[in-house]
Amino acid sequence: MKITSLTICNFRCFGPEPVTISLSEATCLVGTNGAGKSAVLIAISRLFGVSEAERTVVKSDFHIPDEIEEEEPDELSLSIEARIEFPELGDQEELTSLGVPEFFNQMIVEDVESAPFCRVRLEAKWFATSLSEGDVEQSLYWVTTPTDETEEQKHRMSPLQRSQIHAIYVPAARDPSRQLRAARGSTFGRLLRSIKWSDKIRSTLEGRAQDVLDAFGDEPAIQTVTEAIRANWDELQNLTSFEDPTLRPLNPRFENLVRNLEFAFNPDSEHKQNQLENLSEGLQSLFYLALVGMMFDLEERLLEKKAEQDEEEHEDEVEDQKEENEKDDADEDGISLSKLNPPSLVILTIEEPENHLAPHYLGRIVERLLRLSKSPRGQVLLSSHSPSIMSRIEPAQVRYLRLNSQNESEVHEILLPSSADEAFKYVNDAVRAHPELYFSTLVVLGEGDSESVVLPRLADSLGVPLDRNFVSFVPLGGRHVNHFWKLLSDLHIPYITLLDLDLGREGGGWGRIKYACKELLRLGIDRKKLLESVDAKGKKTFLPDAELEKMHTWDTEKKESIENLKNWRECLEGYDVFFSYPLDLDFSLLRKFLDVYKTAAPPGAGPSIPKSGTDQYDEKLSEVLKSIFKTGGSKSPAYTTADQEFFFWYRYLFLGRGKPTTHFQAMATIPPTILAEDAPKVLKRLITRMKAKLNHQQQA
Repeated sequence: MKITSLTICNFRCFGPEPVTISLSEATCLVGTNGAGKSAVLIAISRLFGVSEAERTVVKSDFHIPDEIEEEEPDELSLSIEARIEFPELGDQEELTSLGVPEFFNQMIVEDVESAPFCRVRLEAKWFATSLSEGDVEQSLYWVTTPTDETEEQKHRMSPLQRSQIHAIYVPAARDPSRQLRAARGSTFGRLLRSIKWSDKIRSTLEGRAQDVLDAFGDEPAIQTVTEAIRANWDELQNLTSFEDPTLRPLNPRFENLVRNLEFAFNPDSEHKQNQLENLSEGLQSLFYLALVGMMFDLEERLLEKKAEQDEEEHEDEVEDQKEENEKDDADEDGISLSKLNPPSLVILTIEEPENHLAPHYLGRIVERLLRLSKSPRGQVLLSSHSPSIMSRIEPAQVRYLRLNSQNESEVHEILLPSSADEAFKYVNDAVRAHPELYFSTLVVLGEGDSESVVLPRLADSLGVPLDRNFVSFVPLGGRHVNHFWKLLSDLHIPYITLLDLDLGREGGGWGRIKYACKELLRLGIDRKKLLESVDAKGKKTFLPDAELEKMHTWDTEKKESIENLKNWRECLEGYDVFFSYPLDLDFSLLRKFLDVYKTAAPPGAGPSIPKSGTDQYDEKLSEVLKSIFKTGGSKSPAYTTADQEFFFWYRYLFLGRGKPTTHFQAMATIPPTILAEDAPKVLKRLITRMKAKLNHQQQA
């Protein structure tokens, strides 16, 4: 039994257009502050919260559009609907072990291949009345049709039915001591009431309690105080049923004794037992989660044991024998399953679990939550701003929230390639390795880790601080860039791409241009606008599809082709796709700052470069070019004789040692003013574009 979707309309930051959020067994909500994450968690609590306060709709829950905020309306309405599915009905083993409550008889079946489901809807209206806060009417219904319903197809949901789903909400603004007190009175209190106490423990506790009372009453000071209060009380009243007040440290009734149970921990160095209130706020939060987990695990164990016992019963067993077995089960366990009355579904909704907790606890928390969600009667819904948590969540379980132009929440799923596709694992792993992209104002997609070293340093030198603007870098190695374009486009997260042109390498040059063009077209870019280019003679041309398919074969060994290549690169920069020219980022920087990069080599070390013009030089150069280009080299005019020294150093610095380390050493040496002035032009254009996008985001 799981809630598979939640539809919200006119609730808090959700507007009049219903928004449906699909839910998995564990779902994580991400987005900027104010995007609606808390509203989703509170919406679940309004449906199935464990306290009356959580289930009560208040005036502030109703969405008020911006255009009517200045004048309060006379009436407002909202609705929250949950779709509950029963996948266990298709699994006979699960059905036998857990079953489905009989009163979930409002099931709907759309077709023979679909799982049965129920619709539960909360409807509320606010009316302006003579009261300052107005009045709210709310009703909870079963909706018995899969599509548009009439009033006859809505039936009231009884409190007993509603109590079979518990939504336990842990807000971000925590008061752990208050939550523990509430859990002690509700969750833990329900457990204590279900325990079948033995006569021995009852008589022992009550007897010892009376001994304590007698000893307490024998104290001279207590007798003096008691006599004084009785004398004053008797002067003021003469009711015989309330005479002789007595001081006592505890109530000797057994029910009151166990109601005051409390947790204590191992004695400290002074042999004093630590009490729950001695824990820090963070540890109290952890203990609260442990208490919830304990209750869930205990219910699971009892239900599984009950199911095993039911399976062992014979069909012809008489009813009184069944009752006797159930009695024996309760005696053996010490807990009455019928009094415990476990809910059919427990939804743990946690807002920003990273609050109040050290980072090293987060892995344990997420692991525990995911384990709970695997149960047929457990589900988890959480929100987070922590990359540490997001790296442990499958991207398919993430729901991204943002505000639209009307300041109303909209929700997007993380759409990945087909799981059968090789790209699925790559993109899935890349997103989990760089979860900060969920929280970024701008994402820079690059070839590797070098971009994350070079671009922030260059941006700072140009007066564009990236850390302050939440810019993240995701290295792709040139693979599956198209999937990240689609992912970020679907999430409406701005991005810029910096790729290597790899001119002279297999698939490089025109092959890279072709790849970028085709993937942009798949994203819906206007074909006529994209494929209209300017040739080397300045004439506008439109590239037919057949020519686009052959683009990777275009010539790169003539000066005219290099000019044409430049035009296409400039065209793609208009779509936020930049290319490090002519080879890659490393070569571009080496061309500009060779003397600085030479200092990255250990003293007395560096490439072995024979004297120019000798056979040994030509042989060594050929070897270097082969290692760089994986071929005999490149005849493109983009590379000149002056580049030969760069090739030697390129192989030594970037193919023989770590690229990020080399760049880090060089960037630390180059003065900011020199870096800003002499950096490759394409990188400076990239930073300028980033600045424009960041300014646009701030203005929006």
